[in-house]
Amino acid sequence: MRLNLAGSPNDWFQFLPIFLTAFLMLSCLGLVIAHASASSLEMKQQLNHDDSTIYAVNGIKIQSQYIDSTDDGAGVAQHRFGFYLSNDTDKTNRIVLTPNTINFRLESIQETPEIRESFHKHELYLVEVNRTNNYVIVTLPPYESLFFVLSSRVSKNNPCCRFIITDSENFETNRKLSTFFWGGCFGVAFLTCAYFLLLFFRLRDLSLLFLTCWLCWFLFDSSLATPVYLWPFPPIHLSTFGNNLLSIRLTTVIGLYLICHGLVDARRPIWLHFITFLSLVALSITSSFWWPVYTNDAQGVPLFLISLIAFIHLSHYVRSIHYSWTRPMLLAWFSFLFSLGLTVSSDGWSSSTNFFHDNAIFLSNFITATLLVLSMISRLREGEAAKIYYVTHDITTGLPNHLGIEHSLQYRHEQQKPYTLVLIRIDMLQQLKPSIGERNVNRYLSGISHKVRDALLALTDLLDIDTHASSHCKLAKIDEDHFAIAIDGTVARDELSYYFLALKDAFCSPVQISGFRISIPCYIGAAYFPQHGDSVKTIIKRAIQSIELARSSLDNCAIFSPKQGDDLQEHLSLAADLQHALETKSLQLFFQPQINLRTGMIVGCEALLRWNHPEKGEIHPKVSIQLAEDTRQINQLTEWIITEAFQCQAKFAQLSSKHRIALNISPRNLRDRGFMAHLLTQLHEYNLSPSQIILELTESTTVEDPAKTIEVVEQLNALGFRVAIDDYGSGYSSLHFLNDLSFHELKIDRTFIQNMALKKRHANIVKATIEMANSLGVLVIAEGIDPEAGEATANLLKQYGCDLAQGYYFSEALPMDAYLKWLNVKNETRQTKVSEL
Repeated sequence: MRLNLAGSPNDWFQFLPIFLTAFLMLSCLGLVIAHASASSLEMKQQLNHDDSTIYAVNGIKIQSQYIDSTDDGAGVAQHRFGFYLSNDTDKTNRIVLTPNTINFRLESIQETPEIRESFHKHELYLVEVNRTNNYVIVTLPPYESLFFVLSSRVSKNNPCCRFIITDSENFETNRKLSTFFWGGCFGVAFLTCAYFLLLFFRLRDLSLLFLTCWLCWFLFDSSLATPVYLWPFPPIHLSTFGNNLLSIRLTTVIGLYLICHGLVDARRPIWLHFITFLSLVALSITSSFWWPVYTNDAQGVPLFLISLIAFIHLSHYVRSIHYSWTRPMLLAWFSFLFSLGLTVSSDGWSSSTNFFHDNAIFLSNFITATLLVLSMISRLREGEAAKIYYVTHDITTGLPNHLGIEHSLQYRHEQQKPYTLVLIRIDMLQQLKPSIGERNVNRYLSGISHKVRDALLALTDLLDIDTHASSHCKLAKIDEDHFAIAIDGTVARDELSYYFLALKDAFCSPVQISGFRISIPCYIGAAYFPQHGDSVKTIIKRAIQSIELARSSLDNCAIFSPKQGDDLQEHLSLAADLQHALETKSLQLFFQPQINLRTGMIVGCEALLRWNHPEKGEIHPKVSIQLAEDTRQINQLTEWIITEAFQCQAKFAQLSSKHRIALNISPRNLRDRGFMAHLLTQLHEYNLSPSQIILELTESTTVEDPAKTIEVVEQLNALGFRVAIDDYGSGYSSLHFLNDLSFHELKIDRTFIQNMALKKRHANIVKATIEMANSLGVLVIAEGIDPEAGEATANLLKQYGCDLAQGYYFSEALPMDAYLKWLNVKNETRQTKVSEL
């Protein structure tokens, strides 16, 4: 297992349970060992009373005596105890007295005549006080007795002070075990803090930093009351902090509440809780220097009540949310309340002593911290799972997206298990958005996905796609209008027809949206693994390609064929060649003249793209334009055309300032923010007038996005450009829309022009179109006048009132130099001049 700091946070979650498990095992081990090795007695001295009980440890008899007490304020009392010890054995014995009362501090030993006499007799200092670690070592020679007075500081109102009496050997053993146990616990806790700190820098989640700071404060709080100091502070400072355990413990309680409340209540920012906690920490540490209040049993009551109120208040929020990580959080609070309850219920008169009894508060506190850490880990896991869900699912329908289906099918690729991927494309879905609105489109998608999921229940051998759902979802939505299912094995065409029919019935069924029924046709394509690709992405691409084939089939369904793959390879190769041609400026512009039918004079020309491929020869302009649109090179191609055309127009304008030039504009150019800026830049570069430029929009462009088309056309009109509708009659634009669109020219599609001299129906359509255009006040251009029937066609157009014409009857498209020569020849032979309309 390797810790990858740059990887997913989900990898990090595997490590903390190891830390926590080690901590719990260490706790249990230390508990058993310390409990088994505790061979000691507890001596309790009731204040203001004499105690006649005699204790015997390691051959030494001990009897205590309460002497007096003085109150030095701030809840602290100065007590003096007398101890009488006698050794009835024939060897020197040593015992250790350790206070077992909260915040009991040994101050000094008052030497008595017995101590001084014994010291001179044996040259041995009999009583030693270790104020750092808070214990007294007493050494007695054989058959000697001793009396000394012990001065101490302890909380007021404690009913008694307890001392643990241990022989020196057991004391050292227990002390080492205690150091090992507490050191291990604190070590694991510090590793946990470091882990969360690293996780904070990785995720930038402030709640992780908050938890890290609270854990450090919790360790500081716990270390002040443990028998072993594990902090790198001088003992005098630790003693100062320990004099005010009440405020320190209160800060711990409030900090725990702030963490839990900040996690379950998202209405308030977590940073506000964090700053509040840091302020309490600063206040608690400051108060330890000027308000030394010792903690006693009575002071645990308000602490317990505050914790109980906080627990009840927190439970109110937890009940309103349904996250699994809140359960260990509540258990953490219960453990904390249990430890405080032990403090409150303790009357200080217990005569038995063992490790668990003496350390139950600290153990339960560590359990609280452990449960809180587990709660945070569970929260992070759920948060990570939610992020993965949103990345791998479609928000509108809740279905797996392309990442979800790739993840779920990846194991079949690894094991080379065949499957059939079926893709369904909902036709014209995006074109519906301007009409019914995006909200209704989303409602339609949500409704149709529910219908399809119900229909899929009747189909067999479908693979589960959604690995995060318990409902075993078998439908995915890989993009805006493509859905997918996966079938186990390679399904033959005849068997696939059953699936195709069920899917068509489900997807084409009407959905009720906002009071009206929507039913949209669909196309279905399929691809096989491993026959059609070796990766999920490749299989999806093959299925999408088969949908294009389905458009021309009778049942709107198709299966991918290898020939489509060859066509795709050729398509991609040709796209790379087009990009290279753009970079090396290997493309050309040809110019076809436009003639005024009334006067016979040249008006201008249309710029047409020509691409002479070094291997494939002449590439048809429609193929080049469609290729550029499919590969998102159209904006770059249009910018090149504008630059070249404006440069040539500047030369044509030298012949006559009335000469104009027409350019074809792609639908994608209208959505390009840089299109208008480039148009104006080149216009200024070559000192041209906008009235000399005609921008031709195909009729399909106006239908695809009417609102955007009207917006851009209005901007072009405001700048002075002329706009023409190209290929009119080949699309489905309505007269109402044409009435709303501010255009200047209408170019009739060549399919009507080429046959109008032979087919009366076509001639009538052209005549009606010209009359309609004249009623709208726009110019009419006829394109595609061929030499065979050119004179008859031109006469009919002139008779119907057509303004301009172009075609091979007048001239084919010519390169710039040839076009200039053609203009000069016409001027010399026919005295043709450029006319202003």
